[in-house]
Amino acid sequence: SMESPSYTLAAELRGHTGDVRGVATTPDGRILSVSRDTTLRLWRGFPAYEECVVCTGHVHFVSAVLFLPPNVVPSLPAGAIVSASHDKTAIVWESEQGKL
Repeated sequence: SMESPSYTLAAELRGHTGDVRGVATTPDGRILSVSRDTTLRLWRGFPAYEECVVCTGHVHFVSAVLFLPPNVVPSLPAGAIVSASHDKTAIVWESEQGKL
């Protein structure tokens, strides 16, 4: 019989003021989270994750998030983050510094 793996709490990311509805990761280990508080948050620094970016722009619950890697879309060579909301919009977030 196969044994089930066991897990222990590695990190807790706190900062949202509403239910967290979606998460995604980046290849370099950052975590993206979206919430009913209408924000997208980018976290870095395992194991003591720090909130490093808060994106505001949706006006209703945000329920989906996607990391778009660099060079997948020609017009977004540095990559981007895409979030989707109950406000009937999807927002493409691009770093002002040219990197995510």
